[in-house]
Amino acid sequence: MNIQLPAIPDQEVDQNLASFHEGLSKYLESIGLPSDNILVPVQERREVIEILPNVVKRMTSEQCKTASYISKFTAAVATGLFDAALNYLWDETIRNLREKVSRYDLQYFYDTAITNPRSRAKFETESDLQKIQDWNLIHGCQEIGLISELALKHLDFIRDMRNFASAAHPNQNQLTGLQLIQWMDTCIREVLAKEPLASAIEVQRLLRNLREQELNAKSAKPVNQAIASLDSDFLLPLLRTIFGMFVDPDLPTRARGNIRLVQKTIWQGSTKAARHEIGLKYSSFRVHGEVGRANLAREFLEEVKGLAYLPESDLALEISDALNALFTTHNGWDNFYNESFMVRKLAKLIPDSGTVPDGIHSRYIKVLTICKLTNGKGASWSAEPIYNQLIRTWQDKDILEFLSILHDASIKSRLQFSLCSEKLHEITSILLGRTSNTLALEGLKFIEDSEPRVAGKAILDSRFTRIVKRIKEVIG
Repeated sequence: MNIQLPAIPDQEVDQNLASFHEGLSKYLESIGLPSDNILVPVQERREVIEILPNVVKRMTSEQCKTASYISKFTAAVATGLFDAALNYLWDETIRNLREKVSRYDLQYFYDTAITNPRSRAKFETESDLQKIQDWNLIHGCQEIGLISELALKHLDFIRDMRNFASAAHPNQNQLTGLQLIQWMDTCIREVLAKEPLASAIEVQRLLRNLREQELNAKSAKPVNQAIASLDSDFLLPLLRTIFGMFVDPDLPTRARGNIRLVQKTIWQGSTKAARHEIGLKYSSFRVHGEVGRANLAREFLEEVKGLAYLPESDLALEISDALNALFTTHNGWDNFYNESFMVRKLAKLIPDSGTVPDGIHSRYIKVLTICKLTNGKGASWSAEPIYNQLIRTWQDKDILEFLSILHDASIKSRLQFSLCSEKLHEITSILLGRTSNTLALEGLKFIEDSEPRVAGKAILDSRFTRIVKRIKEVIG
């Protein structure tokens, strides 16, 4: 049941806010501190406080009891410190997501959010969630169905504003009451007052059964039917998780037997890129001397008839490590300074032809695209020429892959920023002269015909969606 909040007369609110504002300003002046442009005007605060009860009541009384940062948010609003309020709002959102992850399936989340096998080994317990960067947390939550794709897009924007205009970092940006209450409404609607999607609950139940029950051919039949009905977006994280469980030398024999009963269904429903990722993990175990895990990984691949997805060479592993390092740097602090160093390391591994092993092809195109699009605030001027150099080597296969991934949530969330749209337009300008493929040209020209600052909106057009659908039918 949603909570009912008592109404406070507008006149009383105004008097209290004005009195506090005046008293605090005088106090700051009395001890020699600046008081101008420190506190948000009373009218702005009143706008938030008037709407606040209608937003908070979207949460149940139980949800409100644990939302201590929302109380701090309210206190900061009343004080006139909107930048601090935004920081508290983000803290509550992150706290809530971590709590949802720990209640849902911690290992499933780690398998999904941390794709680097060596980094994955460092994340096991609930306390390790504190080490996950906010960006990885919200994207991981979207992949396992704890939040929607729309929520990801909104949260990505709020996260960017929190870094740009909140008390998290020094700034002189002025936030308005309507902006703040809108972001609060989004966080409550999409996270604080929302439960996991139905498909996510189905995956949670499946993983629990694999770990705790003992399946046989008969009891596994409805399980396989449920897997086959899952949205394809859930199959990649699910494949990662059952593979991670299977190669764990300490996994009980019963659980490994359960996985054998469902692994083919999950494998068959997964994309080629997902299958290559598993093959690459086998190579990683072998190269790093993890004999036990490597043997189990090969056994898994043999049982799903997936040996064809083993890496072409150890070059795939080196490129994978370089991509992981570049992607982490791109989403970390001081990325503008450090990004060029990482992309140079990557460029040394790419042949002049631009051809990369199949096992890493999809991720290579995706990471390069995301990094070229920037984070929406600025571009790494020293990395830009190298991104352009690598993109100029793309062939028809690469261009079709590029067009097919523009609907991925992690890319669409960036294209809400005008700078990212401009960079998308730049990519299409580079690629137009590199292909004669009719389908590729159709997709590139559709984006190229848009204004650069709003090119990102072109991918949302139903006509472009149909182009992407045809491309995916071609590349599989």
